Amino acid sequence: MVTFKEDNRYYGRFYRRSNFGNRIAEEYEVREMMERAGRLYLGLEDELGRRGYSDPLSAGFGKSPYNLRLAFRSPNGEYLGTSRWVSFLLLPTLPPGTASADREDWLRWLDPNERKYEPEPNELYVPSALRRPVLGGIASLKPGLEDGETSANLLEAYLRVGFDGSVEYGFAPVGATESPEGPVSYFMGRKILVRLWQTLGFAAEVRARLSIATPHLLSVNLKSMGGAILTDFAKGWENPTSDPRELQRALRCLEPNVQIRRELRAEDFEEISAGTASEPPRQVRQLGSDVCFAFGIAEPVMFARR
Repeated sequence: MVTFKEDNRYYGRFYRRSNFGNRIAEEYEVREMMERAGRLYLGLEDELGRRGYSDPLSAGFGKSPYNLRLAFRSPNGEYLGTSRWVSFLLLPTLPPGTASADREDWLRWLDPNERKYEPEPNELYVPSALRRPVLGGIASLKPGLEDGETSANLLEAYLRVGFDGSVEYGFAPVGATESPEGPVSYFMGRKILVRLWQTLGFAAEVRARLSIATPHLLSVNLKSMGGAILTDFAKGWENPTSDPRELQRALRCLEPNVQIRRELRAEDFEEISAGTASEPPRQVRQLGSDVCFAFGIAEPVMFARR
């Protein structure tokens, strides 16, 4: 907003919409917009705290009725409860009251056969077993199965969509194997990356549905990682769990929990939606690298080595 004396042009000017177009905002109006944006981000921090994601060093990090029920499938096909899981949370920077609360319309739109995304566009993304209205939005749950019967206490995955455009997806891409030193827990990196990319693609559709132009805050949450290894991050990449010698050399995560945050703007979602498995978008590559770095892996790979 500084004036350049020679030609009296404005630099760093800010615009404000009026009844008949755009006009240059006054200094007090710019201050007001900045303060309002700050309040919105404070509201996001409050929402992260309400969902249990504010402090990754806390023992109660991510504890919710959804995450506490997550389970993984053992080699013999049995679903077992676990304290290790992954969730993705996207919160919109919207003023209060911006929402679409037509539950029936949302339930119809949340058709798992229609909501498919890269990098595996033929794979179902929305958990298809149970879709139900909840306070403030819609939940889609996929219960774990035992002997052909639905287990009411275990979830293979869940998806929560808020009428305000918030999205939360949780699942347990984890397992355990034996090493000469004892049992080792692992996170399946490729599954993490695939579901993360699909969640971003789904969030892009939610944004379009609600005409959201403001950024979303992304929080990638990995629970109980201490001592675990990352495996199966790409087809053709060595899998430490298949070779005891590789298992002994595999790097173990040093953090109890990990949280990766990003602010994603409209242009980011456009790039994400245009990406393909052969040409992953920049944002997904960066997030994949961050997941690898959390486990101490210096040379991350995506889906396949060339």
